Amino acid sequence: MAVNSTLAASFSTKFRTDVQAVSDRITNTASSYSQAHKEELISGVSKLRKDLIDATPYLPTYDQRQSELAIKEVERKLEEKLQGGSSASGKARAGAKFSFKKPPPSTTPSPIPPVLEATTTSPSLATQVAEPSAAQSSQIRLGFSNRTKEYLTVHELLKGVPNSLEADSRPEVTLTSLSECVVDLATDSHLLNGSIGALHVTGLKQCVVLVAPVQGSALLHECQESVLAIACHQFRIHTSTRVDVYLHVTSTPILEKCTAMRFAPYNLPAGADLDSEKNRFAEVQDFLWIRSAPSPNWSIMPQEDQLKADAWSDAASNQRLDSTLAKFLQPKSFDPSMNRD
Repeated sequence: MAVNSTLAASFSTKFRTDVQAVSDRITNTASSYSQAHKEELISGVSKLRKDLIDATPYLPTYDQRQSELAIKEVERKLEEKLQGGSSASGKARAGAKFSFKKPPPSTTPSPIPPVLEATTTSPSLATQVAEPSAAQSSQIRLGFSNRTKEYLTVHELLKGVPNSLEADSRPEVTLTSLSECVVDLATDSHLLNGSIGALHVTGLKQCVVLVAPVQGSALLHECQESVLAIACHQFRIHTSTRVDVYLHVTSTPILEKCTAMRFAPYNLPAGADLDSEKNRFAEVQDFLWIRSAPSPNWSIMPQEDQLKADAWSDAASNQRLDSTLAKFLQPKSFDPSMNRD
């Protein structure tokens, strides 16, 4: 425990310094900047994210949340700079408002809710670093980690929750290190009060993930050969390859260091009330693609390859792991020219 405390303290000190350095570089960037400078800024923010992920095993929950908030603020700042700047990629959107501004954080840190993780043995609470206050009790974080060849559902997700969620609760969900799993968080989403607060995903391999509408952001890292169905306000995916994304998003979806990504409209029954006219799934921005030609790293999925709405329903009703993976993860062609009008 002492070792972990020392590591956490050391990380927090360095992380605060690094965050401030990246933030200062963004602030000091002129309104007209080079593509190389843009890449440097993006790389700096990405490194902050990677450092936090690497430190997660030994960081207290409170420190994780505060570090995440710090990164989000730097990302917001970078987005505003890129949207308002005059690089080759920024001119088209100069003056555009950033879609994900949030109210300034309170100067008094809020208590952080406990992380609840569903387990294959006894459903137990993760270590509680900070006790939530009564006002914070409706906020909760749930997740699956280190699973292989499992069919995971909302009921499984809630095994570690002692009581039903409060009416206004929108849990944050974290999926980490899953291989050959089906994760269905769309069926029985009423148990999650119909939606999720935020979605964080790291380390998927050959998985199928169905998610009820997410009120906030979906942030994904290191996904391979998987199929995702996500509706959210903000979508970002990093260091991933050969992932099919059925997406409803109301802002520009962003990818970075990804290859062979395919996008299609979200068509799960859980999204029946979504306004398709506001779906920007096809407006993908590849942050590290610096040429004027369309990025070769993503494409729009051909109609003939897209799963029909009843395919999702059939998978949910059958809950058969092997057949669902076999059907959804069939090898498919990738044609980057499909992202051209």
